[in-house]
Amino acid sequence: MTPNLPPRPNLEQLRHQAKDLLRAHRRGDLRCCAALRLLNRFSGAADENILAADVSLQQAQHALALDHGFESWKDLRTHVALSHVRPMTESDDRAVSELVGLCWRQIAEAAVINERQLEAILRERCRTEHAAALRERFNCHVADVGGQIKGFLALSGYSVEELWVRPESQRQGIGAALFQYAEQSANEAGHGKVSVATTRYAVPFYEGCGMRAVGKRTVTFGPLAGEDLILLEKVL
Repeated sequence: MTPNLPPRPNLEQLRHQAKDLLRAHRRGDLRCCAALRLLNRFSGAADENILAADVSLQQAQHALALDHGFESWKDLRTHVALSHVRPMTESDDRAVSELVGLCWRQIAEAAVINERQLEAILRERCRTEHAAALRERFNCHVADVGGQIKGFLALSGYSVEELWVRPESQRQGIGAALFQYAEQSANEAGHGKVSVATTRYAVPFYEGCGMRAVGKRTVTFGPLAGEDLILLEKVL
């Protein structure tokens, strides 16, 4: 089924639609049955059986995703987020530097790096000038949602150099969309894989994107000198 969404869909509106679908089911509105019948558990079920069954918000979201032509709510979220990905421009430099700083603070709160390392990173890597340097050196894109920069990707060939999502905007498909863009770019350039070197904090995210750990790399300079980064790859 071909996705039937507008060019720049709104995730919040879709969330509200899923809640509306769930509320319609709970008040016994027959109009909800057509969408819920797309779920395997309700395939071929009569309206009265659908209305008598328990339905969760996750199932309502899944049904809405299926109704829009996606296999899962996660796929729908990623599609929505991908529609907001655009090339980074000079006007994004400050927002990107602030975003990266927020993410490194989040990593420090998880005790992956110490306060001394965090201070050095904020001083060296979370400045507008550093963001501008990344933009000029790498293939950089941002997730621009309603004029706010929610995510940032710096790509070099098949290597993901940076991928960040604002802490309050995580688990909304933005990171997956940026990674999907990296996959598409690497594939179009003729590369057979995507790779990244990251702290252990981000390993679960990348594994969720289909990557697997293939080794380690010791940082030789900068605030993280002496630390081991996890190397992950995904064959395309």
